Amino acid sequence: VYHIRLLHEYEHIMLGGFHIEEQIYGPRYYYPALGSPEDPNGQWNRSTRKYEKEIPQDTILVHVKASPEVIRARMASDPHEHPIVPSEDVEEVLGLFAAEYGLSWVKHKVEIDTSELQPEGILEAFFDVVRTRLLRLGLRVFRLRALVVGAGAHDGARPAADGDGEPGRLGGGPEAVRRCAG
Repeated sequence: VYHIRLLHEYEHIMLGGFHIEEQIYGPRYYYPALGSPEDPNGQWNRSTRKYEKEIPQDTILVHVKASPEVIRARMASDPHEHPIVPSEDVEEVLGLFAAEYGLSWVKHKVEIDTSELQPEGILEAFFDVVRTRLLRLGLRVFRLRALVVGAGAHDGARPAADGDGEPGRLGGGPEAVRRCAG
């Protein structure tokens, strides 16, 4: 998995979905012919944990979630041209993400429930929870807000260049912020 190389190559990196998303969406929506992870005869296997052995120890796993009703309302108000999760699968997929989060070997974990947050408040909630976690770990938070430049309500986060001009990195300091989320 080439993403693990990136975790070791960059001091400050955020990854969305990563191995947990692949574990959940892969057999359900991308490669159903391989069978489910629970099928002992299927080609798909529960390989998620084997990748976690290679993830750096300072990685923070962030579980971003919302209630099924809120997710369905968001899906209806801002439909995606090619949705991954059909409305009828929302509860099951939420349960799978919660289970994978609980089973994860990643030592540092935080959850963010976005059910009552507006889109522009989600990033602030992320900064608050990660800043708190980093401070608890004894790491300095330095220029964390440099990650996002001009992200609108539906634009999503865009990496900013750090002082060295490298996109996707936070500027300055020895702190490490990583995201592996479902």
